[in-house]
Amino acid sequence: MNDNIFLNSFQFEELHFRNAHHNDKSRGLQYHYLVFVKQGTGILQYKKQKIDVRCNDMFYVPMGCKYCSDWHGENIIFDTFAFKYFPSNAFGNFELQKIQYTDEIFEVFRPLMENKALDCNTIGRLYTVLGMLEPILKLSTPISNEEYTVKKAMQLMTKDFRKSIREYALLCGVSESQIYLYFKSVLKKTPNRAKQEIICQRAISYLTLTDLTIEEICDKTGFSSTSYFRKVFFSVTGKTPSQVRKEYANSI
Repeated sequence: MNDNIFLNSFQFEELHFRNAHHNDKSRGLQYHYLVFVKQGTGILQYKKQKIDVRCNDMFYVPMGCKYCSDWHGENIIFDTFAFKYFPSNAFGNFELQKIQYTDEIFEVFRPLMENKALDCNTIGRLYTVLGMLEPILKLSTPISNEEYTVKKAMQLMTKDFRKSIREYALLCGVSESQIYLYFKSVLKKTPNRAKQEIICQRAISYLTLTDLTIEEICDKTGFSSTSYFRKVFFSVTGKTPSQVRKEYANSI
């Protein structure tokens, strides 16, 4: 994977607000977030819950979560560690929650607050912390066998999109016909369509973060021809590859 594409899967930041601040994430998050409050107080509003957070509290927000937060204090400071891939057998099926971390976990986590540069050390440390937190995180709802299979297949597709649907089914321990039924039930789409969407997301990364030609991107994403690549790309994104590249160039 291109280094820029990999690093784009993470965002480590320290955020500051001088006064009260309302944060509206009702459209849903594009990343998972691990957050540590350094100064100020906040109220997280999630579904019908209100979660109070204050200095030295840590909380987790899952990808796709729709919530709002209100922050209070003269100087509000918190660290956010965003990541797209959750290293868990539950595949990130956790709810928004305040975390009762231990001193041992905090000692491993502390260097992340001091150094937010995106490199192997900080990313590796983040995943070490997540591995320590996983046993104490609360699951949102029990995950069904169908959901588990679909999420596992999606993870396999993200790691290696060149396998056939039959191969993904075998790796998930189900038949090819079963995996089609599971995808239709859980995602309302076929595994082929889900795979195309994953591949097109990778193509978007190549279009926006590299100067590879369409032909080179077509080859890297496993399409048999540029015409078929353009057809699938447009059906997924509603745009041509050239439009995506031009729009990104005009935005920076």
